Amino acid sequence: MFRIVYQSYGNNDVFKQTLFSIFTLQYYLSETRINFPHSIIVYTDKPEIFSKYNLETSLLSQNLIQEWKGKYNFLHRVKIIIIEDAARRYNDSIIYIDSDTYFIKSPILLFKKISSEISLMLNNEGQISKNNQKLLFNFLSNKTKLDIGNNKIFMWNAGLIGIDKSNIHLINKILELNDNIYEKFYRHIVEQFSFSYYLQINTNIYSCDDYLIHYCGDKELVVEIISRFLEIQKAFPMQNIYKNANKLEPLKKIKKKEKNLFERFVDVFIRLRKSINKRIERLKIKLQA
Repeated sequence: MFRIVYQSYGNNDVFKQTLFSIFTLQYYLSETRINFPHSIIVYTDKPEIFSKYNLETSLLSQNLIQEWKGKYNFLHRVKIIIIEDAARRYNDSIIYIDSDTYFIKSPILLFKKISSEISLMLNNEGQISKNNQKLLFNFLSNKTKLDIGNNKIFMWNAGLIGIDKSNIHLINKILELNDNIYEKFYRHIVEQFSFSYYLQINTNIYSCDDYLIHYCGDKELVVEIISRFLEIQKAFPMQNIYKNANKLEPLKKIKKKEKNLFERFVDVFIRLRKSINKRIERLKIKLQA
């Protein structure tokens, strides 16, 4: 049995993205004649949004979300705990999928490759080196015992993660590595590095980027298209919604607008402010310890 896991909490945009991703996946799951025993579960703070589509949910209370973010309030740490929780609860192989995705062809044969020797991650972002992920490379080389140079460790995108149930014991190691690194190197890539490291030294990783789109850089524009789609589809049977979702391919409908100098300055300012706020928050935590 494969347990397909999503996390979806916080705001309506995320809920819409999750539903759309599930609908595109459901299209291929319902059309295939290949035996693929599976179940979809959504970890969410709004289970009523998903249960009306007959989707299984697991409640994420605000207290639980905060607890799973850990000591340093690391958002992406929640993903690791969700995968561990689903694996422990169901004793199944896990396929975790980010909400800001949609499928463009059937992934069933790919999913069935998951085994004790084979894991899945979205795509290979290159070897961690002085020329790629330089800050992370320098930190790992100088501050940890990980031999990333000789082992040629690659960074994999964690928008999709497939782990066989025989390898679920690796999740505890992934969480421990994540926490140890993030304590000193607080960047969002720590979570995906931790998955990348343990999955590639224990299994072969297969790429999934031919099967789904991960539109993390175009969320605002995609959500506009998805919102209109969901509103129109309300009256249709589910099979029609799956089919129509599969045809939509929202990235192809986006007309990107070039930002002027002021808009680019605002973007930089916002990113800088977020970075400073995170540093201040982290310093407060250390001072309280």
